[in-house]
Amino acid sequence: GLGDVYKRQGYLHIRSYVAGTAYIISMNGKLHKILTLSEGGETMTAMPQGVYIVRIGGQSYKLRF
Repeated sequence: GLGDVYKRQGYLHIRSYVAGTAYIISMNGKLHKILTLSEGGETMTAMPQGVYIVRIGGQSYKLRF
């Protein structure tokens, strides 16, 4: 895989193995946020309540906050 995507205490965490871009999309299809991922790094961002799709490369993750 490209990395680990998980939530903790209202934050989205992405531990990425490769540099890239994560697109966070709300369930109404609107782009919520774009995150730049560094190779071997961990990126986190506070998330409002809701359900979101996180897209990294060709992979999608569905998370509820």
